Amino acid sequence: MPRCSRPPPGRARIPAVNAAPSLHLLIDGWPLQGPTGRRGVGRYVAGLARGLARRVGPSGRLSYLLDPRGAPASIEIPHEAVVPATAPPGPALAWGRVLGPRWIGAANPDVFHATFLAPPRVPRSVPWVATIHDLIPLRHPALFSIGQRIVFGASLRLAARAPRVIAVSAFTANLVHRTLGVPRERVRVVPPPIDVARYAAPPGRGVQGVDGRYLLHLGGFDPLKGVVEKLMQGVGQPRPGAGGRP
Repeated sequence: MPRCSRPPPGRARIPAVNAAPSLHLLIDGWPLQGPTGRRGVGRYVAGLARGLARRVGPSGRLSYLLDPRGAPASIEIPHEAVVPATAPPGPALAWGRVLGPRWIGAANPDVFHATFLAPPRVPRSVPWVATIHDLIPLRHPALFSIGQRIVFGASLRLAARAPRVIAVSAFTANLVHRTLGVPRERVRVVPPPIDVARYAAPPGRGVQGVDGRYLLHLGGFDPLKGVVEKLMQGVGQPRPGAGGRP
């Protein structure tokens, strides 16, 4: 049986976004900086920020925990919305546990949202939520170095202590419950947002120069996705009633 990950006692309740007209939300904006900002996690945080900005409205406030010495963020962030998270050189996970209360306490948010790895320690007076994208490092440790396994494993177990855990899929939610011992009532499935303005359906369907049916894959080709091993093999199989065509 997995050990149950319980949040520390004495935590404040997480307010509903619609219940407070002047809610101050602080999100972990580190995934927006550097190469991560152009990857899936960075796009997730960018979409999350756009959605939260609309929900809090003009009377609310959305702030970003960022490294002031790091790379520029992948989205435009007003200077007054930046909460600096300055730490000495060294492991971000360790410094986040030491300095997290100072960073977050200085912003005095109503809610903090940890969005990826190395969630900082949160003051007891601040309710917080954490997003868990997947448990791949725990399920396939041979694919990662010892250092990566330590950071990923510790980050996931710290995120599992949040009063509210957000999983990006029902599959991940079940793994969070079974592997990390998080009670199901503390887990919510919230699929990643989609940038409708960027990926809306074009007026004309299809790809120029390609006739007939096609399959468009926008992700990576690492073995865990099974694109080459399973998906492409399935695409090449003849369909029933298609006269031998794939």
